[in-house]
Amino acid sequence: MTRSSSLLGRLLPRSLLARNILLLVALVAITQACSLTVLLHYVQRPRIERAAIVFADYVRTLDRVVAAMPLDSSGAAAARMGAQAQAPEHAAVKPAADLEHLLRTWQRDVFMEALRRHLPADMPVRWQTGEAEQLWIRMHVGGEPRWIGLPISEDVRAGGIATALALSTALALLAALTGYLIQRHLNRPLQDLARAAQDICAGSTPPPLPTDGPTEIAQVSGAFNQMTQALQQAEQTRALMLAGVS
Repeated sequence: MTRSSSLLGRLLPRSLLARNILLLVALVAITQACSLTVLLHYVQRPRIERAAIVFADYVRTLDRVVAAMPLDSSGAAAARMGAQAQAPEHAAVKPAADLEHLLRTWQRDVFMEALRRHLPADMPVRWQTGEAEQLWIRMHVGGEPRWIGLPISEDVRAGGIATALALSTALALLAALTGYLIQRHLNRPLQDLARAAQDICAGSTPPPLPTDGPTEIAQVSGAFNQMTQALQQAEQTRALMLAGVS
């Protein structure tokens, strides 16, 4: 216990200002992490899953319509939609995570999982990565399976969550900066108290400290002023006694 306490004491900064700022930053970081967790799992995930359910309904409807077309008409429709017999090489069941866009990768994976749950087993889904990202779904065209690519717009992939995160980060930085300024304002009377104590040690008499700050600081400053007055009176008494003895 003593060893862990000494290690913690060495790791923590010595200054009260630095410790309070470190505590404030840690609290803000924990709050932001909890808020992000709640936002992603209880707000954003249900929105993505609902969008996947609606998208799956449209895909099943399109599959039924194309499958019911005559052979010539379904072939022409498949050609217009760019249908392919095989999925593209860059289309994967679960594409690799993009480290630069982790949030977008998470949204894509949630969407793909929900889409697979609400599509028939004979309609697999692939995601094509690259400059032009596309969602490939195997449908029934003219009695044969064909892969059809559906483009995913940038607005759909972003979803506005990145803006919310940026705003939340900016508010966290503003809160940390505000706490730093408040702590500096509170530390200024303590610095004045330390300088006054050094003046007393040097043999000089400091001016009275102001007592118009926060209650706790005002009480300390008032007690220090009383101590200074008592020391001055004791010095005057001592000088008077020495003069009498002389």
